[in-house]
Amino acid sequence: MKFAVDRIEGDIAVLENIETKEKKEERLSSLPPNTHEQAILIYENGFYSLSNEEELSRKDALRAKLDRLKNLKH
Repeated sequence: MKFAVDRIEGDIAVLENIETKEKKEERLSSLPPNTHEQAILIYENGFYSLSNEEELSRKDALRAKLDRLKNLKH
């Protein structure tokens, strides 16, 4: 499963399931080092790992969508 880090509040990270949009909370201590807001985490075999490739891909897609929306306003 893939999760986006929605926000970090103290020692708790609020994760959003990318497919279902459901949110859940996890302790930062149970997540990989360098976990940050907007990071993409892959959950497999009971562990989370960071996916830098997926994060960059999603940022690029969002940027492209924003550019298309800006062009519609002109």
